[in-house]
Amino acid sequence: MENQAILTRPENLTVKVTPDKMKAYLCINNHNSNNALLEMNTISYKLWDEGVKYGIKAPVIKTMLAQQIYDRSILIAEGIPPQDGQDAVIKYKFKKRENVDLKEDFDGKVDFRDLGLIDIVHAGDVLATKIPATHGTHGKMVIGEEIPPENGQDVNIPIGENTHLANNGMTLLSSVDGYVFWDNDKIGVKTTYEVPGDVDMNVGNIYFIGPVKVKGDVKEGFSIKTEGDIEIEGGVENATLISEGNITIMQGIRGIRCQVYAKGNIICKFIEHANIEARGNVIVTDAILHSQVIAGDGVYVLSGKKGIIIGGLVKAKNEINVKNIGNMSEVSTEIEVGIEPGIREEVNRLEEALETERKQLQETKLNYNTLMVKHKTQEAEEYLLNQKELEENIKMMNEHLIQLKKHTLANQGGKVSVVDTLWPGVKLTLGNSTLLTKIDYRYITFINKIGTIDQRKYEKPKIKIDELSIKKVTYWEREIDKIRDVK
Repeated sequence: MENQAILTRPENLTVKVTPDKMKAYLCINNHNSNNALLEMNTISYKLWDEGVKYGIKAPVIKTMLAQQIYDRSILIAEGIPPQDGQDAVIKYKFKKRENVDLKEDFDGKVDFRDLGLIDIVHAGDVLATKIPATHGTHGKMVIGEEIPPENGQDVNIPIGENTHLANNGMTLLSSVDGYVFWDNDKIGVKTTYEVPGDVDMNVGNIYFIGPVKVKGDVKEGFSIKTEGDIEIEGGVENATLISEGNITIMQGIRGIRCQVYAKGNIICKFIEHANIEARGNVIVTDAILHSQVIAGDGVYVLSGKKGIIIGGLVKAKNEINVKNIGNMSEVSTEIEVGIEPGIREEVNRLEEALETERKQLQETKLNYNTLMVKHKTQEAEEYLLNQKELEENIKMMNEHLIQLKKHTLANQGGKVSVVDTLWPGVKLTLGNSTLLTKIDYRYITFINKIGTIDQRKYEKPKIKIDELSIKKVTYWEREIDKIRDVK
């Protein structure tokens, strides 16, 4: 038992604790070992005396005794570090960037005008969500003392213009339809998309759901398509504009590749070599030159000094009211009113299609009869089936054509009014009646009267061209008064 007594003396054990109190090491200084259980108890007492109370690795101590590991410092206790909390994180539901987002089409081609810079949102859409900060967990030293953690830092959701928080306080929602923008690290939504300069390669094509305002021009090859109004302080050249509302252009529209469509009105200074269509009115200050212009209501060219239509085709359902049509050179100019735009084209299309179908039917009947004479009954049956199909198509197309013509006859009206001069070489079509002018007419209005074109003194336009639409709105009225005084 003498050896055992030596082993149980604490002075035969050395315990070292690291300065951070996170680890403790044990060294057994005596090589005599007779009673592992008694030594384990002695070591436990020694650790307790040295203040080591937590994280003790009992299996390691037993291994030291069983394998007689002496005169070596072995890690026999270890604390746990604190776990800091996670900071709050904002997850954005839109592209938080200013760089372009080019897209490929089905053929793998990239349109470098489609930059994808506009993030469109609707009222109620989620813009961002916050993952809350978390609390940390305490650590513990080998001496038993706890170590406090660092809790995660909170961050505020960047609430900006036209946004609000959901009831949970963790979700940012859009209050309106519009596009997302950043303003001093805040998320906002604007209902109007504004371009401070030109629509060009720096801006790209614009696809939006609300009003669009452009301070400069819309350059060649670019497009603006929106569900709202379009306002352009400059001009438009060989570009595409499509609006579910009104389109107002302070300068002009130019270019054979220019396509402009509005569900409401189109207002501009001039139109040259372009294709224009409005479900409402087309109001032009100076001139319409060599263009195709279609209006669901009226076309007005009255406010400028020229107020002229030269060349091309101008159509309106109800009224065309201008200062001058044509010129001294008798440039071919077509003017149509009285029939809803599109119906006349549909009538022409149906008439051409019917002519083609009738020719095919005639050929089919001839082939059928030829085969029947030759007693080729089986082959003839195919032509008979084709004949029945053509007859059915012709019947349906003819019925549709009759209905369209009835509609046009029942709704013929409209008028063409010229303040100053209607020159020779102008083809006037009112309803189903046509007049090719051979002389010049002045201060005159043409109307459709019982299938003929009638004339009367000039009549003012039915609409009031307000100050928001055209500058110097009273100019045309002053000019009319001058002409009236002369007459």
